[in-house]
Amino acid sequence: MTVRIPSTGPASSGVDDQDLDRLPPARFAYDLSTWKEITHLLANLPVSLFGFVYVVSVLVTGTAMTVTVIGFPLLAAGLMGARQLGRLERGRARAL
Repeated sequence: MTVRIPSTGPASSGVDDQDLDRLPPARFAYDLSTWKEITHLLANLPVSLFGFVYVVSVLVTGTAMTVTVIGFPLLAAGLMGARQLGRLERGRARAL
């Protein structure tokens, strides 16, 4: 049989083990925040698919065009577009 000795020294955080085992408070299953989270998750597939296709197409086209004068400006414009997609994603996450 093991006996637990409570620590009272300076390393003690003051948090009881029973507080750590406690579950978070229950919330209603069909709350507004639940529907917002579900909508965000369902919108992730088309947004991420569009972002992937955009990045791959800009990289392939820009890399292939670097032998001409157009390649590097195309890659720079693609980077600016990718930054805009990142701004859109941060806005979606903030709205959630």
